[in-house]
Amino acid sequence: MSTRATNVPTLKTVKALRGQSLSIDLGKEYSGTMSAWMKKSPTDNLYRSFEVKNNRHLFLSKAKTQDYYDENSLKIVEAIAGKWYFDVRLLPTGSTSEDEEVTIFKGVIEFSNQVTDSNGVELVSGAGVTIRLIDLSDTPSQYLSSDVGKSLVVNDTFNGVEFKEPISDTYSSTLDPTVSSPQDVGGIPAGTTVGDITGDTFSSLFSDLLFPTVSAYISDASNLAISGFNTGSLEVGTNYSFTAAMSYDIGTINNGDGSVAGAVTGDALTFNLANPNAVNYTNNSVVSNSDSTITATYAMTLGSNVWTFSGTNSIGNTTYTNNKGVVEVVSSIEAAKADVVPTSKTLSKAGYYPLFYGMSASDTTSVGTGLYLNSDLTKNVASTGNRNISLTGTNEYVYFSYPSSSGALSSIIDGNGFDVTNSFTLYTISVTSSGQDTEWTREYNVYRTTSVTTIIGQTFNFNF
Repeated sequence: MSTRATNVPTLKTVKALRGQSLSIDLGKEYSGTMSAWMKKSPTDNLYRSFEVKNNRHLFLSKAKTQDYYDENSLKIVEAIAGKWYFDVRLLPTGSTSEDEEVTIFKGVIEFSNQVTDSNGVELVSGAGVTIRLIDLSDTPSQYLSSDVGKSLVVNDTFNGVEFKEPISDTYSSTLDPTVSSPQDVGGIPAGTTVGDITGDTFSSLFSDLLFPTVSAYISDASNLAISGFNTGSLEVGTNYSFTAAMSYDIGTINNGDGSVAGAVTGDALTFNLANPNAVNYTNNSVVSNSDSTITATYAMTLGSNVWTFSGTNSIGNTTYTNNKGVVEVVSSIEAAKADVVPTSKTLSKAGYYPLFYGMSASDTTSVGTGLYLNSDLTKNVASTGNRNISLTGTNEYVYFSYPSSSGALSSIIDGNGFDVTNSFTLYTISVTSSGQDTEWTREYNVYRTTSVTTIIGQTFNFNF
């Protein structure tokens, strides 16, 4: 050839599978006569030729990507797996001499093995297969009573047979039957004794060791739920009602393999909702495990006001299996299935008499609604306790008042850190609400500066 090998372009290594046809695209159609071979080594005498299609594609049929076998012995003559080197030659159009033929590409194909399409002969029966038996010269001459239960086996020198005790497939031990395992071993729990497993087959013991039994379990417990309730505190005497959305979750039992077995219990039968006055809403024929109602109006009282949601349900009837598909009975699941009175839900809302504090030019230390209606003061519906209050006012009184049942203040500290308790006068008066759904009257401690004062952006600490 006229072209030197060092100038021939090398294609990217091609990955191929044994027994699958192969096509290599050379990128364009060439003019002239093309040919291509592949060999495992450039010096091999054997080669496999490509079919050139449209002067652009090199094609190997399935037959040429197979292992080559001797048709008589079925032994492999030439395996396809591994690297094959190929080149592509072109005799340009109009050329008449082989001396004008040039190599335009070279490359490597790397074949990998697979099972299907690997040639060979399918074994479909035992016909034609001969089993050769060895000659046995040393054999027992008679069957004795002592041989009962023994097995006839080839002896250690392989020239005869003898009666031997069969190899046991069950566990036995010379240990005391009360000896126990100090810890879990696979699926065999701690505390298992020698006696517990004596007589068990080794196959069952290994199954327990390697594949522990996993019992069914409750992934979602049955329970009551209620929504629509606002837990924020309210002033004593305020009416409260809410739209209660009630529901019952029948729960879920999972088999030991994690699949869903079914519900823990049956559906809800009844719902009952009681407010703190024990005024009940009852539904004795719950449909689809849910219900909704607007609760009766309730006037808030001092302290915790509790609503209770309860119900009943039918028993569960779900059967379940462990991870090995065996139906089982798990005591905790059975107890949950039999529970027809789910745990009730309680909803708590606090009622408070308000605190009043801030600065005002008005003197509202007299009995009645004056303090309650003093719009200059902050009304805080919350529990009584220490307060840090930011104050600003000119020629006004400072007020801090609360139900007298909380006792006296221990100190009042101004914004400069000084104890100014002596600058305040304590008034104990009867305060009456105004405009409440249910009016109330309560004795209050009212701390008020003895005289008007001017405070610009100071925080006072009122401590109990």
